[in-house]
Amino acid sequence: MALKEVRAMAQLDHAHIVGYRGTWIEKPPDGWQHDADVEMLKKIQPARKYLMNFRDECVFIYIQMQLCNYSLSEWLKENTLPSSRNLTRLKGWFKQIV
Repeated sequence: MALKEVRAMAQLDHAHIVGYRGTWIEKPPDGWQHDADVEMLKKIQPARKYLMNFRDECVFIYIQMQLCNYSLSEWLKENTLPSSRNLTRLKGWFKQIV
């Protein structure tokens, strides 16, 4: 499922979409992170059977994206007044994102 999303991302090319640069898959060493995961799950779900499952034979998908010099957080800080947050324009952005 994740690779399907990566393929879709790779096809997107628009000035207002963070650009896709590359993907690679890595398999961690055997037993890597197992003990730390067990301890973390005990803290998250102490009174119940584990809701989250993990396997030792996992892989990680890394997705390299374009580096952006301007963030949504910065835009929100610069546009604090309702007049600077035009609802029609924001609805248009939302439709494009979805």
